[in-house]
Amino acid sequence: MIGMTRSATGHAVRQRSAETAYRALGPSPSEHAVLVVHCAGGHHVAAVYATGSGLVYASVPWRHAHGDRDRHDAAHHGGHRDTLWLDWLATDGGVSADDPLPAGCECGARTFTRARLEQAMADGVHRLVID
Repeated sequence: MIGMTRSATGHAVRQRSAETAYRALGPSPSEHAVLVVHCAGGHHVAAVYATGSGLVYASVPWRHAHGDRDRHDAAHHGGHRDTLWLDWLATDGGVSADDPLPAGCECGARTFTRARLEQAMADGVHRLVID
């Protein structure tokens, strides 16, 4: 735990448990999506999934486009691209509804708040389009 802040440690625990719940959805998690977020360009940005343990937020914050020369970026970016970032949507454990959740698409990096995603779901939205 040396060098880790209390919030970083808390997020690691939340992320591991959210990942376990997400992986339990099986090979087709999209069947369990309750909200998907796309940018105005039609790119997938993030999603919220219903698991047996609660709602899980998922995104790939560092995604980007290559155009016609699609190549793997591990040599340039240390392999973090295409890594799924998971967390519980619930605000328990000291997490605020206004804490930023990282997201991204080919257009660039973005952030969301749990409050914004929860409001979209409360409004009956299943596909949220952002600019």
